[in-house]
Amino acid sequence: MRQVLAIAVLLLLFSFTINSSSYENEGVAQVRKVNGFDIYMYAEPMADYEELFNVSGFWNWGEMADDRATLDNIVNTMIRNAKKKNKKAYQSGDPKADAIIIYNNDRAIGIRYLSN
Repeated sequence: MRQVLAIAVLLLLFSFTINSSSYENEGVAQVRKVNGFDIYMYAEPMADYEELFNVSGFWNWGEMADDRATLDNIVNTMIRNAKKKNKKAYQSGDPKADAIIIYNNDRAIGIRYLSN
């Protein structure tokens, strides 16, 4: 009887350990890499980073009127603009961005991870 009780207590403790470890990673997601940039949408990396430059310029009223302002178009425009800024940074010797944090359809920032 003691062995059954001991096993039940161990199983109970083990289930609490599994449940508590799943809460540690709550809100964590895998980041998608597009054209060499990690893309964060309405999120920020958990790693330390520094802001390198602002990325803007999606407001294109023609696309807004034609309903072409899709999520893919916004992301691709931000990536295209960040690539231009990265090229300028490379040419001037400044650090290049590792990722883009997109806040809305006309504002994003290029960042560099500090751990690299």
